[in-house]
Amino acid sequence: IGDTFTIEVTLQSSYAGSGYITVYDSGNAAQDDRAAIEFSAGVSTVTLEHVFAVPGMHEFTFTLECGADAEEKNNEYHSFFYVEIHENVLIIRRADDDADLLSAILTEDKYKVTVVQSDDTENMPATLRELREYDQVVLFNIANADLPEGFDEILYQYVDEAGGGLFTVGGSKKDKNGKTVANAYDKEDMYYYDEQYKQTVATPYQQLLPVQSITYKPPVGVMIIIDRSGSMGATDSTTDKTLLDLAKEGSMECLKALDERDYFGVMTLSDSYDEAATINPVPKMHDIISIIDEIEIGGGTVFTGAIQEAGRALLALDKVQKRHIILVTDAMPGDSYDSYSKAIEHNFGSGVTFSAIALNASENYIEQLDRAAQLGGGRCYGINTANFYKIPDYMVTDLRVPEIQGYTPEEFIPIITGRTAVVSGVTQEEMPVLGGYYGTKVKSGAEVSISGEFAPVYAQWKYGNGMVGSFMCDLSGVWSDKFLASTAGVRILHNIILGLMPTESIRQRDIELELNPDNYTTYMSVYTTLSDDESVRAEVVPPGGLSDSQIISAEGDYSRLSFKNTEPGVYTITAVKTAEDGAVTSSETVEYKAFSYSLEYDAFRDPKDGERLMESLAEIGGGAVVSPADHARIYGDFVEFLHKVYDPRWTFVIIAIVLFLLDVAVRKFKFKWIHELVRESKEKKAAKDSGSAR
Repeated sequence: IGDTFTIEVTLQSSYAGSGYITVYDSGNAAQDDRAAIEFSAGVSTVTLEHVFAVPGMHEFTFTLECGADAEEKNNEYHSFFYVEIHENVLIIRRADDDADLLSAILTEDKYKVTVVQSDDTENMPATLRELREYDQVVLFNIANADLPEGFDEILYQYVDEAGGGLFTVGGSKKDKNGKTVANAYDKEDMYYYDEQYKQTVATPYQQLLPVQSITYKPPVGVMIIIDRSGSMGATDSTTDKTLLDLAKEGSMECLKALDERDYFGVMTLSDSYDEAATINPVPKMHDIISIIDEIEIGGGTVFTGAIQEAGRALLALDKVQKRHIILVTDAMPGDSYDSYSKAIEHNFGSGVTFSAIALNASENYIEQLDRAAQLGGGRCYGINTANFYKIPDYMVTDLRVPEIQGYTPEEFIPIITGRTAVVSGVTQEEMPVLGGYYGTKVKSGAEVSISGEFAPVYAQWKYGNGMVGSFMCDLSGVWSDKFLASTAGVRILHNIILGLMPTESIRQRDIELELNPDNYTTYMSVYTTLSDDESVRAEVVPPGGLSDSQIISAEGDYSRLSFKNTEPGVYTITAVKTAEDGAVTSSETVEYKAFSYSLEYDAFRDPKDGERLMESLAEIGGGAVVSPADHARIYGDFVEFLHKVYDPRWTFVIIAIVLFLLDVAVRKFKFKWIHELVRESKEKKAAKDSGSAR
């Protein structure tokens, strides 16, 4: 209510022209709802802005005025939109947790908030019908073990079938040793061992979430850039190996440190870089090792091109969370610091980090590479001749990615990772600090709006008919005090709650109606459960009002009814259960049906529909469809009129002959005319009467 949104009106015309489209909302048209339009021959789309002032039913009528239209029956279109108010929020919390801050924020946003503790058996919803009285459920630091028995199954149906919204919020607990650990996203709590199938499976609660509660290492993509200039042929006195050999050995160790989900590539420096970078999944280890083995001395030391190409190759990977470049060199580059530092900074802005290993370099050169590495979010390692043998160790150390733990109490600023509705009205500069997060892994198909360095902070997805969102931090003020006190944090929470709300009412209905229109007739399937003395009574109110309503009734748990819709506008169908005495025994179920004009006036219908119909009829009749091009071949020249000359004198001759023959026949066989027969009859009667008198 009050939000401006767009309506797209599509029209089809056989000519180009201009006109007006007017939008009527429940019979009313504002001044801004009439728009001048220019349309072309074919299909045109017009975008209009509209605002709903009140909730409830809104009947739309769109009228087109275009002057030269010869057929105006299809210049009015009807539709409707029911503006639901989703305001009932149920917060389920643990007995020792406090949801007052979140409850206060939602109440200020005009939501009707109910708070209940998970162990409150008297007030916790016990059935799906009870749960469907709420538009959204918030599990506030609730583990699967905190839910009453059977509630997880009800919650699953609430989201998957009914289309309710679910928002889960993190939180902690003390384990048996007094150590603080994750509660809501505890991996031990989200899975159980199935004795029948002899395997570990996810609970219904875990299945609903857009994240997995597991400890894991984020998948990475790594590109090693090796300097192979002549100076890299110098020999290390400790190992008796060249610097190039040690760099290649370090690349091998980095490869071994990765797992099968990671990607790895190796490049060399050149004078002018034009070689495409190759990066392979780690399981293709044999191919990667072959590339490393083939690297030999010979080449320049231009950084910029190699760094740019490495960044492009890493950004092409869509299955990794960390992308990293390691440069190993012992010489000053042939290009300027400004040139290669811009390439590093650009990569970092796209999510690719950079580190450098400087061999036997001067302090000035190490300082320069260190500044470049800071621009790339990495580090610079200066290694002197005495420590050349440690090159592989430094490379592996730089590559090592920390494992995501379930409980991570580290202060950080969340990163906006996608411009979604969740962060609408919030910039990265406004993001408040969080004091930690609960480590999870995002599931395939989920949308991450806010994240830490590697782990999601907020993720959501559509599950069945509903929406589920998970916030990987608390909202009780422990790690989130600055977040909840900031305008940006409150705005994000507002966006989250609004985005998880259902799009239509999820209240339990006693009767389900399914409408299937067929031009002037609408077929209605009725689904319900009736007792022996009950039936369904449905009233169909046309646009004209109650005086023209149709009453139809159904018997049995499933019925198929129909009603006529010949008047343009929106029809209201209200169904109730009634007993034998006519008493109403259920709540109302209301559906709406819009009708605009007969299909014969629908310019959007595919003209080939008629052709396909004729083809099917011809096939049934054992014939074939003859195209216009085949007419002459099959029938010869087609003549629309048959011209014939006829002399009218023959008509009169025939009439004269017929009359002559008729006269001869009458005279020959002494036929009497009708008047003669009547006269004779009268004479006989008179003679008879005279004899009786005597």
